[in-house]
Amino acid sequence: MKCLLPLLLLLFSVNLIAQCSITKEIGKHSTTYIAKMETVSLNEDLENGINKYELRVVLNKDTDYKKPLYYMLQCRYMNSGQYRLKGECVPRSLVFQSVNGQSMIIQALKEEDVPTNGQGVQCRLYTYEISPELEYFLKTSSLKSITFWDKRANQGIPTAPYKDLLKEQFECIWAYGNSKL
Repeated sequence: MKCLLPLLLLLFSVNLIAQCSITKEIGKHSTTYIAKMETVSLNEDLENGINKYELRVVLNKDTDYKKPLYYMLQCRYMNSGQYRLKGECVPRSLVFQSVNGQSMIIQALKEEDVPTNGQGVQCRLYTYEISPELEYFLKTSSLKSITFWDKRANQGIPTAPYKDLLKEQFECIWAYGNSKL
């Protein structure tokens, strides 16, 4: 009973602050908790096309115990119009910089095309596995910037998202996962 009250308070506060939206998918060998995609960068000149980056945290619990519990990050990148013609910045790497000056880099492990309804709109999903060090960094640090880096083109798109965006997604997934036990 002593543990139930703090858990309920945590769930209530996280839902109020973070607007949690978590999806649970049960597969043959794992259960996956997926946060809602959050827009991190969207170009202002939409009449010239779309250049949009979205992020979300994903928690995977393997039931076959090869890798019992691990976090991933997914980036959905959409572009159209002049952004497809003049050269795109594919997010093969992400650079996270905290408000206290620390930074960490993560590399994409997987790239896949995502079907879209819009004509001329290209959408791809990049998946990154989060190391324990990066997990700790993202859970405990407020972010100053996230740079979407394309090492092939040697260019990056710096963004200044809401500083606790990923921290809140981690909290939502943790709270949702523990409430379903």
